[in-house]
Amino acid sequence: LIRDMMVRNGDAAKPIWISEMGWNVAPDGIAPLYGQATEEQQARYGVEAYRRVQAEWPWLGVVNYWFLKRPADFEKDQAWYYFRLLEPDFTPLPAFEAIATYANSGAQVEKVPDWVWGWEEKRPFFFLTSSAILFFAALRFLAPKDDV
Repeated sequence: LIRDMMVRNGDAAKPIWISEMGWNVAPDGIAPLYGQATEEQQARYGVEAYRRVQAEWPWLGVVNYWFLKRPADFEKDQAWYYFRLLEPDFTPLPAFEAIATYANSGAQVEKVPDWVWGWEEKRPFFFLTSSAILFFAALRFLAPKDDV
């Protein structure tokens, strides 16, 4: 993962930005090029994503929901049109309502304990070490044995 590579190379303090996040609610009849969710799922997934970001990924700097609205509805035949949070006339969709409610709720998120981030920095070392041990154990097990 990008984060693991950054930690290994001394860039753990640099935030990662997610410039586009969202779930597509294209109606039937439009090819689900980006997957397909219901409006209720889109709303739930959006809130769950922001909760997870706050609880598990404090190194993320910005997470943008893609996208707020289109200027008009003449693009309704395009699958990407259905990532929006508002209709062109500013009518809010369920995802907008859910994310706005969550953002204004003052809900406290339980942060992941600090030891997790220490473990994350050591994880590549332990993975490589355990992989090497397993490799050599497999070689020893598979090597021909002398019948004595």
